[in-house]
Amino acid sequence: MKKLVVAVLLSVYAAVTAEAGLLKVGEDVIKRYDTAHPYQAAPEGSADIVFAKTMSFAGASYIAVHFSRFNLAAGDYAIVRSPDGRQSFKYSGLGRGDLGESAGGFWAAHIKGDTAIVELHGKAGGAYGFTIDRYARGYTEEESSPESICGGSDALSAKCYQASEPTIYDRGRA
Repeated sequence: MKKLVVAVLLSVYAAVTAEAGLLKVGEDVIKRYDTAHPYQAAPEGSADIVFAKTMSFAGASYIAVHFSRFNLAAGDYAIVRSPDGRQSFKYSGLGRGDLGESAGGFWAAHIKGDTAIVELHGKAGGAYGFTIDRYARGYTEEESSPESICGGSDALSAKCYQASEPTIYDRGRA
């Protein structure tokens, strides 16, 4: 019985994926933000933030910043953080995995919620800085609800059976 349920759920999943493509959970927002190239060091005795930009999309479930180019002077760093500071990721040098000068750049870790703040802290200055060419935003709750993927065709995502066929749904879970 378990194998039959799993087979049915897999075939439903395959039908949905074949018909509609992969389930999207977000989309890119194409916006470009640049530090000065090269960026200047913060003046002596001041806060060391030499660049700050807020990226926001009302209701988004996450924001993930994409750096197409990233090169900071030794001792300088960029922070990608949530407005409340609970989530914070620090990047220095050539960024995540030293991908800042490679073709394609890198994605910063995503920030949960609808707002991310990017700050460049620069005491040294003189390096390229960074270019943000886009950010990804997670779909809002309404856009990603089961109702938005259930219906329209007779092939339903396994999630669509959670309420109507709870036993089959539970047995089909890995």
